[in-house]
This record gives sequence, structure tokens and C-alpha cells, in this order.
Amino acid sequence: MLFDGRFKLMWGDPGSDTRELGRLHLEKPVNIPASPPRLYDLEADPHELRDLTESPAGAPLLDRMKDLLLARLNENVQPQPFKDRGAYRPLRSWEMS
Repeated sequence: MLFDGRFKLMWGDPGSDTRELGRLHLEKPVNIPASPPRLYDLEADPHELRDLTESPAGAPLLDRMKDLLLARLNENVQPQPFKDRGAYRPLRSWEMS
């Protein structure tokens, strides 16, 4: 999720996370399947009733927010203690496989 102060972009459904969370859940990798993005203007639509990804006028905003989210994800390169998951591989695009 990314919120820029007005617009909120969500990707994935946290309710579909298949981890069994407990006290030490932070060491478990997130397992949220990809889902279509959802984009809301929280100033005009605080209850998130109108998804802007369905609007042709929302396409440039969606691209901008996806780029911001991708940059934010790639900034998060801090390794977890006691976990070696190999070299960091930055995300290059939003193509999900």
C-alpha cells in the first residue's frame, strides 16, 4: 500500500495472506498473492467506494503511484537478522509472474 497524502494505492489482499501468524511472525515471508491494483482518492472518496483504476482518466495517476510504490519497495533493502536470502534483487517492473 502507498499513500501520498491524498491518493491510496493498494496491491494484493492482506486477507489472503496464508501465513500462520504468531508472536514471531516477522521472520516469515509475506505470502500475499498478487491481485489487481486498487486506487482511491481519499480526499474525494474517504470510504474507498470508487476505484480509479477503472477510469481512463485515472491511468496517468495509477502509473505515477505504481512508480512511487516500486521505488519505495526497492528502498527497503535492509536484511532481516539471522536470515540470509541471498543478494538483493530490485524489482524492475510491475509484471507479475
